[in-house]
Amino acid sequence: MSFEVGRIGIWTGALDAHSTAAAQDAARHLEQLGYTTLWIPEAVGREPFVAAANLLAATSTLKLATGIANIYARDPMTTAAAQLTLAEAYPERFLLGLGVSHRHLVHNVRKHDYSKPLSYMRDYLAAMKASLFMATKPAAEPATVLAAGPEDARAGRHRGAGRPPLLHHPRAHRHRPPGDGRRPDARPRADGGAVHRRPRPGRSPGPACRCTCGRRTTSTT
Repeated sequence: MSFEVGRIGIWTGALDAHSTAAAQDAARHLEQLGYTTLWIPEAVGREPFVAAANLLAATSTLKLATGIANIYARDPMTTAAAQLTLAEAYPERFLLGLGVSHRHLVHNVRKHDYSKPLSYMRDYLAAMKASLFMATKPAAEPATVLAAGPEDARAGRHRGAGRPPLLHHPRAHRHRPPGDGRRPDARPRADGGAVHRRPRPGRSPGPACRCTCGRRTTSTT
């Protein structure tokens, strides 16, 4: 269970602002430029699996990844079926990235209970693995990555193939297996972002955050 995303990829939600035909043209252009993987999000725009299928159909080598598909948006069986369907249709070109999204999108917009996202993720992954799928499966088991902080990563240690790199410095991922709880300068967050601790009065700022945001973290020394 592995997936090669390449050294440089694109994460964008900007394609939702354009027609599907225009998005497909953009995907073809990214493919011609040599990008390996295009990551697309899920919030209040296009359904990510349908969008991925449209972009995969318009390209020949570009890989598509969900960054992330919200586990509160559909039941585990539906997610597993979507993953297997795309992985079978486009071998080694679709990567499922799962996450718990954000409280305001889950609780306020979708009206779901967001009180225990870690437990929900654990149960969700187990249900995906046990779900019934009676159609032609891909030749190899598809990979799944989890937008996870240390606790979530440990929860999916045996089910996930890694973590999406969005807003994480490469140092946070290099030579670290899934489930490694060590944290970089900007601590990973369960929804794929990073927690930036602001300096308190009387405390010196720490080194600049290395996730390109330009903020500084609080010194712990």
